[in-house]
Amino acid sequence: MQLSKVDKRSLAVTGWTKYNDLKNLTKSIVIEELDLLKQDFNNLVSATNELKDFTKDKTIEYNLAMILEKLALESVRRRANKLFG
Repeated sequence: MQLSKVDKRSLAVTGWTKYNDLKNLTKSIVIEELDLLKQDFNNLVSATNELKDFTKDKTIEYNLAMILEKLALESVRRRANKLFG
């Protein structure tokens, strides 16, 4: 999981898919993996007061990336809990 600052009001949380071939990656798999990423991040935030304060009042953007020939390729972007929008 990677946390990065997009701007003053937005953060990006990026996780990597378990799949290594785009043809095996379906929309339902992407949704499931993004949901797990969101759950893992929320568990992390709940565990630390510093992270709670840091993320307070910020929009969180969830990204799923794929490792392909040693390059991280962003395959799907999920913003404000809304897929593809």
